[in-house]
Amino acid sequence: MRLCDVDGHEYIDFLMSYRAVLLGHANAEVEEAAFASARGGRLLPLNHPVHVRFVEALLSRFPGAEMGTFLRNVLHEHS
Repeated sequence: MRLCDVDGHEYIDFLMSYRAVLLGHANAEVEEAAFASARGGRLLPLNHPVHVRFVEALLSRFPGAEMGTFLRNVLHEHS
């Protein structure tokens, strides 16, 4: 998804955080898919079939990209 700011600069939303806004709050189809996925377990090992399908779909959109991976970044706030 591409976003533009008030100055006309264009950005690509790689995190897709605004995609949920386009679907609306509590979209029934999205919620059921999320619940079905959660019922299958919340901790996925590396190279889970879901990850592989997602990366393959992304790679097809970026010419020259040959591989991809998932990383987890957890931010901790220190007081």
